[in-house]
Amino acid sequence: MLMAGRDRRAATPSAANNFLKAMSVLMEFALEAGLIDHNPVRDVKKISSKSEGFHTWTVAEVAAFEARHPIGTMARLAMDLFLYTGLRRSSPSY
Repeated sequence: MLMAGRDRRAATPSAANNFLKAMSVLMEFALEAGLIDHNPVRDVKKISSKSEGFHTWTVAEVAAFEARHPIGTMARLAMDLFLYTGLRRSSPSY
């Protein structure tokens, strides 16, 4: 059952691993409640996923966003806070 659920989500490895994570929490509860003898999720391997990281916006992309969302809009406020206060995810520049 657990492997089948993981395998149904195999096209999106993060979703498959999140499924296992959620099931593990459920099984830990069942274990503590004395409903099961061991956590069967521990026997199911996660799907490895490879990522190239987060896309770092170019100067042109930021300019296009700023043109679309003028100062005073909520989107522009959020972008400015993220962009100019260091609250963003980005690739290392070195």
